[in-house]
Formats: sequence, C-alpha cells, structure tokens
Amino acid sequence: MSSFTDLGLASGETPIEATYIFGRGKWVGATTDPTTGFVDFGTPYSRRTPWFTQTDFNLQHAIKVNKNNEHQVLSFTSTFTNLLNQRSVTSSWGGFNSNYNASSLFPFQIFNGASFYQTVETGYNAQAASNSSGLLLNSHYGQPNLWQASRNIRLGATFTF
Repeated sequence: MSSFTDLGLASGETPIEATYIFGRGKWVGATTDPTTGFVDFGTPYSRRTPWFTQTDFNLQHAIKVNKNNEHQVLSFTSTFTNLLNQRSVTSSWGGFNSNYNASSLFPFQIFNGASFYQTVETGYNAQAASNSSGLLLNSHYGQPNLWQASRNIRLGATFTF
C-alpha cells in the first residue's frame, strides 16, 4: 500500500499530479491536529493489506447419451467462487488530501514554471509543505475501499458430439 497526495492545483481547482511523496510502497500515518488544523505525518513504513484467502469449488458430471457413439456426451458443471464468502479488504484509500475541498501541496505554483519543478523534484519537507499550503486530510484516508468479490455460482451444461 502506498500513500499519495496531489501536487499543484490548476484553474478550477483541478489537481495536476498525484504523487507518492514518501515513495511507492510506503504508508504514512496521517492525522489532523485538533488545535492547529494542520496535518501531522508519522514515520513512513511498509504496510500490506490483510491476508487474502479464497476457497473455490468445481463439480462436474458427464453422461454418455448414445451407446452407439461414445463421443456424444452431456456434461453439467457448477463452479463456486469464494465458496465460504470471505470478505478480505483488498485496498484502502491511499490519497491523504481531501477530494471534497480541493487541497494539495504547492497549490497554484505550477504556473511558476521551472521553479515549481525544482521544488517538487528535489527533497522538501512534506510536513512543512502541507502546513503552509493548508492541506486538508481526506476522511477516507486509510479506510478500506475495496473488498474481495462475494460468493459466485456459475452453472453450465455442454453437449459434445
């Protein structure tokens, strides 16, 4: 899992680029300080989704329908995917800036040209940048947003001649 945020806002408050500012594969605990309203970042670490296990089951039966022609076969199949209906989380929301109230790091600075790219492509303090730009923490950050597919049954019949 990876934490990401938007960099720069364009006209109409459209984000320019979503970026893994702590590196791909790194997660950071982010909270909003109730007194200052600033977003506080913890130490980046490696985080994974819970174990994903799934039990599938397939049942098939074939019947020869013609004693004079052994190639004529009627087959019935049933395939059960996720038979035990397990519901593991497969993804959590990784974007920590708000989507409702447009906020990002370095808002509207993309129009500064080369100095913007110099800033975002070299080392900078993410904590200081988020506090100075008024970054708002997304309430979905870190919350599950995708789950394993539920139980599914597929039935089939084939006739081979």
